[in-house]
Amino acid sequence: MTTIKDVAKRAGVSISTVSRVLNGAENVDKVLRDKVNVAVQELAYRPNFAARTMKKHTTQSIGFIIPDFSTPFYEKMIKTIEKEFLGKLLILFINSYDDPKTEMRAIMDMVARQVDVLVISSTGRNEEYLNQLYEHGIKIIFVDRHPLSRKIPSVMADKCDGTVKALEYFKRAGHRRIAIVTGPKEVSSNMDRAKGMNVFLEANPDMIGNISIHFGSFTEDYGIMISEKLLLRSNPPSAILTGSAVIATGIFIYCRNRGITIPDELSIISSGDFAQGELVSPRLSYIGDEHERVSKILIMMISDALNNHLDDDSILLPARLNLNETVKVLD
Repeated sequence: MTTIKDVAKRAGVSISTVSRVLNGAENVDKVLRDKVNVAVQELAYRPNFAARTMKKHTTQSIGFIIPDFSTPFYEKMIKTIEKEFLGKLLILFINSYDDPKTEMRAIMDMVARQVDVLVISSTGRNEEYLNQLYEHGIKIIFVDRHPLSRKIPSVMADKCDGTVKALEYFKRAGHRRIAIVTGPKEVSSNMDRAKGMNVFLEANPDMIGNISIHFGSFTEDYGIMISEKLLLRSNPPSAILTGSAVIATGIFIYCRNRGITIPDELSIISSGDFAQGELVSPRLSYIGDEHERVSKILIMMISDALNNHLDDDSILLPARLNLNETVKVLD
């Protein structure tokens, strides 16, 4: 079994430095902290959290690790959670920006703070460590993404189903060149989108070769960059399905700057709506992120976890397609 001494040796630091990093101390040099975190991951070191979980003491706190608070889905979810637990529990938030190293540091910080429940929208790159924590009694819930092992409870809208429904609608509207643009390939929700594309192609073999999927980041910059790449082709897509409203924002910006009209020259369906979608013209067509239902279920799951009644169930909500003004029906 790997010990703290092994971690110290691998990182080239003292045992006390490893201990301070694991306990979330702030007075540790960033270079040393990074070395310790890398060594922890490489050695799959598992601190003895089991002893902590056996204590009666609770911190009355919930820790959230999510990609980006400014994303409409997470912003709305967080507000709902705050309204429910504000004044009852301490709520801690950390952005991971879908960076596995940042996420690992955030996980370790939350565990060091002994949060009663850890809610995470995972990058998928630290799942082995999360499984170890869960098996040792740390209460963990995945939100908007599911664990690849399916061992940890989760709640999310069905990204596979949503992708199939969007592609089916594009086809009915006459589109034959379609691009799916989304975030990192390792993220479970994007794996589900790729699965949805394959499900659609199995049912529609005439579309094989006409649909492409592109993995990047859930950012406006990626939306702008991928638009440049796709729309300057000699045979560009007539329709794009995005993995988030943030990517869709980048596409809108690119099209506005290049004089490309939506939906006359490019049709778009997004996963999730803009934060103030009703103010945007043309009104975005989108797959509902189900933030209201996800938030309500998450509140129940957190309450169950606080009362030691959390089940291992993963809850998958059916996707709903909201059609507005950004898809043109072709002749």
